[in-house]
Amino acid sequence: MNVTATNTTRSSFLTVWPGGPRPLASDINWTSGQTVPNLAVARMIFGQVYEFNAAGSVDTTADVSGWYW
Repeated sequence: MNVTATNTTRSSFLTVWPGGPRPLASDINWTSGQTVPNLAVARMIFGQVYEFNAAGSVDTTADVSGWYW
């Protein structure tokens, strides 16, 4: 999926994962005020994924471009 972080209020990072324990890696890193897209590979379980933002607030969009199993 292509994930975009926008309207960022602080420098931070976003992690996307399918569930269970949150991984230690980030999928997007940004500085305050940036809009940043990135391709993230995350398994979707029942059409859902989880997102974690480390600091501040952020709006995100996610476009699923394909899947496999």
